[in-house]
Amino acid sequence: MSHGTFLTDLRALIAADVAASNALQTRIAQLEDDLAAGKSLPDKKVDLMERSNKDIVRDLVARLESIEGSANLTATDREMMQALNARLAVCDLLAMRLAKLRDLEFQARGTQEFLEVEALPASRSKSKSTAKPHEEDVEPLLRPATPEDRNAKQAEEDEGADEELPTSHDTAEDDEEVQAESDEEAEPDKSTWPLLYQIIDVDPRTEDGDFKQACDLSLKRLARKNNPKFLPNDADASRRWAAVIKAHETLIDPERKRFYDMRNKTPVDLEGFDLSSLRIE
Repeated sequence: MSHGTFLTDLRALIAADVAASNALQTRIAQLEDDLAAGKSLPDKKVDLMERSNKDIVRDLVARLESIEGSANLTATDREMMQALNARLAVCDLLAMRLAKLRDLEFQARGTQEFLEVEALPASRSKSKSTAKPHEEDVEPLLRPATPEDRNAKQAEEDEGADEELPTSHDTAEDDEEVQAESDEEAEPDKSTWPLLYQIIDVDPRTEDGDFKQACDLSLKRLARKNNPKFLPNDADASRRWAAVIKAHETLIDPERKRFYDMRNKTPVDLEGFDLSSLRIE
């Protein structure tokens, strides 16, 4: 295939990607309007859109890797790489909107489920209050304590008081073990981590099987100090939270994580990000 044919095909693929991204943006906007109007979303709707966005990202990453693998990059190659990176930035924005949409959906459904659960105890307590109690259930509560009952209770209290307390020798050994464990688990030097790992506050050496869970837990923890939903008077919260979402969305996607680890290139929309402004508990 000639370079001109490859370039034509690549432009056609980018045009198709633009159309798919625009269609996805339209669907996201419609669902945002539906949620704002109090409507419930169809099951798996957000999941399907996230999958579609990830498919687009996967294709863009493959195209970028194909061009970067060339022995000699031409000016046209660099132009196409710039266009592909611009499309990746659009996909990242869509991923952030989908994450926000999922958050809104969770809030809407969570509130409804909470109201339904709250209604259950009231109905149960009402049925219990109208039911006639059985005599055998009430009798033990009304019967006065006998001398045997009092003696048994006293014996239990004496037995608890006689339990052996830890000696100073045992305490010293425990302290030594705790100190040894703390020395083994020394705080890693986070300044050596790539930027996205520093933002999401997850060690890049985390095992693959535990990595996504670690990112999800860190996202919830970071939300307390950076999510503008919880900080309405913090003007900088939106910028910090956008960076956190960007890091999370990139690193939990295996293809994008692999691409980032390989290039270790800061995403365009995070260039110049002040890491010290991020509030990490």
